[in-house]
Amino acid sequence: MNVQVKLYSIFRLPIPDYDVERGIDVEMAAESRLADLFTHLKIEMRKISMVRVNGNLIGDYCLSLKEGDKIEIFPLFGGG
Repeated sequence: MNVQVKLYSIFRLPIPDYDVERGIDVEMAAESRLADLFTHLKIEMRKISMVRVNGNLIGDYCLSLKEGDKIEIFPLFGGG
C-alpha cells in the first residue's frame, strides 16, 4: 500500500532530496499501522508532537493505514 507522508523540521533531514511541497511516497505492507510507519521511517514516537492523517489530528498510533492516506508528522518543538 502506498501512503503520502509530509515531514516537518528535523524529521526531513535524513531524507535526501526531500520535497517540502509534496513530501514522500512510502510503500507499506498491507495491514500496517501508523506506528509501523514511524518504525519504517526511523522516527522515535517520543519525539513526535502531532500527527495528522487526511487532515485529522490522530492520537492513536495503532490506527490502521489505508491506500492513499496523507500523513503529516510534526516533531516536538522547544523554545525559550
